[in-house]
Amino acid sequence: MWRFVGFVLLVIAGLAAVFYYKGQAEDTKVAQSAKKAEPNRVVSNPLEVAKPAQVVASPTKNVRNIRMGGAIVIPAELKPKDEQELTLEIENATASILEIIKDIGAEVKPGDSLVKIEDTMPRARLDAQTIQATEVSDSKIKAAENALDVYEKEVARNQILAKSGSTSQADLELSIARREQARQDIVKAKSEKRFEEARLREITQQYQLFDIKSRIPGRIIRVYKKKGSSVRSSEPIMHIINDKSLIVEGAFEAGFSRRLHEGMTVVLEPENDQEAKFVFNGHTAPVTGLALAPEARFLASSSDDGTVVLWDLVNISSLPWVRLERGDMRRVACKCVAISPAVDKDNYQVVAGFADGSIYQWNIKVDANQAPKVERKIWDKVHDQAVNCIAYRSDGKYVATGSDDRRVGLWNVADGKKLYWIQAEANGVGSTHSGAVTSVNFSPDGLFLLTSGTDNAIRRWKLGAKDGSELVKVVMGRTGDVGRLNLADNGRYIFSEHGDELRLLDSVTLEPVSVLSSRRQGRFVQFAQLSQNGQWAVTATDQGRNLLLRLPKLATTPAVAAAPGKAVMPPLTPPAPATTANTSTELWLQDGSIGAHLTLPEAVRATCALFHTTPAQSLVFMGSSDNKVRVWELPSATELTTPLLGKVIFKSTQVESGTGLIRIQAEFDNSGARKLETGKRVTMIAYPDATDPK
Repeated sequence: MWRFVGFVLLVIAGLAAVFYYKGQAEDTKVAQSAKKAEPNRVVSNPLEVAKPAQVVASPTKNVRNIRMGGAIVIPAELKPKDEQELTLEIENATASILEIIKDIGAEVKPGDSLVKIEDTMPRARLDAQTIQATEVSDSKIKAAENALDVYEKEVARNQILAKSGSTSQADLELSIARREQARQDIVKAKSEKRFEEARLREITQQYQLFDIKSRIPGRIIRVYKKKGSSVRSSEPIMHIINDKSLIVEGAFEAGFSRRLHEGMTVVLEPENDQEAKFVFNGHTAPVTGLALAPEARFLASSSDDGTVVLWDLVNISSLPWVRLERGDMRRVACKCVAISPAVDKDNYQVVAGFADGSIYQWNIKVDANQAPKVERKIWDKVHDQAVNCIAYRSDGKYVATGSDDRRVGLWNVADGKKLYWIQAEANGVGSTHSGAVTSVNFSPDGLFLLTSGTDNAIRRWKLGAKDGSELVKVVMGRTGDVGRLNLADNGRYIFSEHGDELRLLDSVTLEPVSVLSSRRQGRFVQFAQLSQNGQWAVTATDQGRNLLLRLPKLATTPAVAAAPGKAVMPPLTPPAPATTANTSTELWLQDGSIGAHLTLPEAVRATCALFHTTPAQSLVFMGSSDNKVRVWELPSATELTTPLLGKVIFKSTQVESGTGLIRIQAEFDNSGARKLETGKRVTMIAYPDATDPK
């Protein structure tokens, strides 16, 4: 029995290998047989069939140094330049806290009283010693001085009497001895006074330790005790930091030592963790897709629970506004959703793809009372497997769908009928990709379609009206971890992921123009979503980090006409490579950066994301594995585009044993409007070739 099962498995594996390599051979054949250049002409019919265009199959280039100029990225940590931990500094003492004068967050100056310790007995000792060092000591000195005065007079009298023979020489010598003794008593009394004064200063200093004060300017960040608590010697009570100036400490590989030096400018990228501002809660399984209605009237989310939920963004609520169901009421996972960009008098159209290959359409009419009325219909079932992605053309007349069956279909929305398969072979039934299709995107003019799949390829297709499509360009070499890729509204760029890099490709030529790094946050996975204006992106990594990225500052191109079929987007011109005339700020702007980390609960993974950016508001919607849709508000444009600069103040001359790393420190002025928190991780970016002002 087991031998038979093993034989069957071996046969299945062999057949799978044959079909896989056959698909790869077909892709190579198509790439080699197509023409070389894409036609650059205006086509009157949005879906007119053009002459065959050649595909140039080329892996994306490694463009790390296109503008980075050899940037060195150093993980680091923020530490305060000065800090103080307040403790009870009296040896072998235990006392009670009488008063906490200032609490967490308070700003303090040197000499400010912060904690009062119960001081009844020390005060009594101080009062007693004060009397001893003043009144008692002064009275002893006065008594000795009076005695000296008496003996001085006695010596003078005895000297007169001794000359007249009225007294003996012995009496004179005795009075002189008494006078000298009085002088010694004065010296002794004054010495005792100095001793008592020294003792008073000692007791005063000890007493002052019961009034605990700040030695540095700064801010209270921790209070360990409360009023009435008992505290022992050296036990911490409060912690103060001076965060007006911070030390950025990290380590770099020894091979970069000659390129880093004290005094050079570095750019700091803090880990700006942000919690969601709002949560939509209505699905019972992971969220699989998001779509936004025109003018942000509502948000649509698809889910593995088999439904599409509409969320009202006018009268916002965390609960579903409308729940769209299949006609057969089966709980088949819904994998993707799209909303028509064409709106006619509050009539909206939503389409969604399901795991069984079916596609449903819902027409939503919103009346004057903001009540929705829903009509549903199912399209022809042509996909054999799950529909992973779906997209409307900009005029809302056509839809493209991609599936696990490796095919992409082009649909006429008016009747829900498939026009044709997107493929290189005319009138054929071949696959669009040699693996599952994970994203489809129309160009803004509607003449082209960009597709990507698990075969690690991105393909650009010329669309025809009836007879099919032509493969224009294909680029290989992706790692295939990011399934969902999109185009910004201007259609300029599309991402191609390569592990911990996102390469920004010209969407026409599919040539790389820049690269973004995850800054050691892991490999990019799931989605890489561009904002409408093409300035930001949101992505996820395999380390559970959800990153808001600022795209590089690239050369601008003329705007693309909005009407489909009326204009072809001009090719992009990559910016000139960085030169030594660039400062660190300029190089940082020409490079991409991480603007924020969008945090999710532990073990929750982001599944999809969507931007909503207007001049007045910038939001990110994100679906997740815990069945929720969360909303984040983006940091201000100023915060995302203004670099934080520091100066290197120390570079070790020693290589750490066992690590091959060298320690480095930079100083950051934290007194500006944008504050950084101590203890947080930060990325230090050095541009050795920059020409920063000294």
